Parts: sequence; C-alpha cells; structure tokens
Amino acid sequence: LALRHELRALGVDVLVVEPGTVRTEFADAAGATASHAHAGVAPRAVVAAALNALGRRPFVRVASLAQRLIRCAHSRAPAD
Repeated sequence: LALRHELRALGVDVLVVEPGTVRTEFADAAGATASHAHAGVAPRAVVAAALNALGRRPFVRVASLAQRLIRCAHSRAPAD
C-alpha cells in the first residue's frame, strides 16, 4: 500500500492481485488428479477481476468458492 500511495501523484496505479489457484496446463504436467486440476479459477476470471479493480482499490482476491470456504474455515479455527 505504501508503493501505491507514493506513486499515486505520478498517475501510476499499483494493484496487488491474489489469485489463489488458477487453472493452467501446469496441473496436467505435474500429474495432478482431475479434481485438483480443475479446482482453481479460470485465468480469464483473474484478468477480468484485476482489470475491474485497477484504479478502484489497492488489492483484489480471486478465488473459487471452495478456496473461499477453506480460507474462511482457517480464519475461524482455533490457534494451536
């Protein structure tokens, strides 16, 4: 956020994109099972979310429903 603030006066927008798992050919190359290979979001969804957020907010998270549920469960789990 500091970089975003520093560069705003120069007309430069800084955006942090947290895409989570993205469906790519890597899963096939790594030998992932079908369920793991398709668990992520489509690359086009990541790009669309990033372009939509550009100039509007400092960061964007793009995650599938399963990823959002897991993140929510982890955030509510008691610490060890």
